[in-house]
Amino acid sequence: GSRGGPSQRKGQIAESCAMPAGATKTPPTTAGEGLVILRWVQALWTAYLSALGRRPLYVKTATCGAISVVGNVFCQVYVEGAPMLDFGRVMRFGILNIVYVGPVLHHWFGFLNRQISRPGLTGAMLRLLPDQLLMAPVFNFGLLTLLYSSGGQFKTPSFSELWETTVSNWALWPATNLLLFWLVPPDLQLLFGNFVALLWNVYLSTKDASQ
Repeated sequence: GSRGGPSQRKGQIAESCAMPAGATKTPPTTAGEGLVILRWVQALWTAYLSALGRRPLYVKTATCGAISVVGNVFCQVYVEGAPMLDFGRVMRFGILNIVYVGPVLHHWFGFLNRQISRPGLTGAMLRLLPDQLLMAPVFNFGLLTLLYSSGGQFKTPSFSELWETTVSNWALWPATNLLLFWLVPPDLQLLFGNFVALLWNVYLSTKDASQ
């Protein structure tokens, strides 16, 4: 019978050379799955930005709470090696970030950006000075007071505890907030800070465990 034309035979030869004997074709699913994941991420990011534009305070505080919970769980499991999670600590950190950290930083960053609106690195440095020299000690005092009092008995940090926490704060947050004030759009500054705060929440979680 007919054995096909030259073009058909060339295609068969090329296919036989390209695939080893006994091999089977596999569908290119990896690229397709990656594209689906990318579309899901884009959709979630778009939804987040939309919600942020409608309800900035609520979205930022919820994000603070969620990320602080992750940091506390990480601290208990991987830093302290706890055999069981202390869900009381997890809840304290989540609530603390929702009712204190998120709202305070939302309004503070907004105040700084309105009062010192100069763009560029110079403006970022001008915003950083009051942020770290004025706000950081006051903010940490309130944070430690709420953290220490979360067991039901009001307690404020001692000067040495406040100083230790503030010095630890200065080891992480000045460089972080300089980049934040310089490069990150105002609406996303708290979100950017939240991811860096994973490290900070691990530190605070150890402070909470010591009480």
